[in-house]
Amino acid sequence: VKIKEVLDQYNKGQMLIVVDDEDRE
Repeated sequence: VKIKEVLDQYNKGQMLIVVDDEDRE
């Protein structure tokens, strides 16, 4: 998971809960 990409999408207001969950595992 590219954190930079996640932050970019997060800033756009997208739901990245799944990604966050996967990163946590």
